[in-house]
Amino acid sequence: MTDQGKYYRQRLKARDVLRLYAAGERDFRGAILRGCNFRGADLSSADFRGADIRSTRFVDATLRHVNFSHARGGLRFQRGGLQMLLVVVIATIFGFLQAFGGTVIGAALVNSDREIVAAGVAGLIAAVVVFFAIARQGFTLQTLDLFRNRKNRQVTLSPVSEDWHLGILSP
Repeated sequence: MTDQGKYYRQRLKARDVLRLYAAGERDFRGAILRGCNFRGADLSSADFRGADIRSTRFVDATLRHVNFSHARGGLRFQRGGLQMLLVVVIATIFGFLQAFGGTVIGAALVNSDREIVAAGVAGLIAAVVVFFAIARQGFTLQTLDLFRNRKNRQVTLSPVSEDWHLGILSP
């Protein structure tokens, strides 16, 4: 593993790290930084070897010469479980809505009144359009962001010589 740093096994918040960094501290080896948000921060030359950076966000952060060797990253299990539960609940709600919509559209198409049949056909077309929009996008939590008028974004981590840049790209 790595040598123990000054903040080994200490839970630090983003504001603590940024305050320490501004004061000249660069050694955060083994620190617990779970869930910190370093959006747009300049953490150049920081040493995060062996740090716990699970669920930590480095969106648009400057990470030149930063060392993440042996750092633990990714989503925490609890958050992943919560997301899975959210997807199951949303899928169940959409399933009931599809069943209800199918029943209404089916009843409208069987009816002999032209206005009701036209409404049924319009509902069927709308359901097909929504289905293909979701299928094209893929049903993910990013799809839900589209309904909140946010751009669908993809996180990238790309090495540029010895520097790392973490950014958000729009498709």
